[in-house]
Amino acid sequence: MSTLTTTRIREHALKLGMTHLSDTISELVARAEANQMGYLDLVDLLLGEELGIREGRRFRNALKLSTVAEASFLCVSTTTNALMSLRRSDPIGRRSSTGTMW
Repeated sequence: MSTLTTTRIREHALKLGMTHLSDTISELVARAEANQMGYLDLVDLLLGEELGIREGRRFRNALKLSTVAEASFLCVSTTTNALMSLRRSDPIGRRSSTGTMW
């Protein structure tokens, strides 16, 4: 593949938001040439690579968000439980033995 064509593909890929494709076009074309792929097989390879990268990112982000949500829920529930137990134990000693304040 000519340098001009590769450059044009990189530019188009960047404009379309296909950043992985713009970085790896040379390796993917070399793999397609080595396997003697046709045009449709090459297009399938290019789009499949980009889609795989995007799905991987989406999965990692969803996993991070679920971990953050779980961690914040645990933090809130732990804090709530700690406050409830403090309230029950009366650490300041404001309740008399009859259960009323002072």
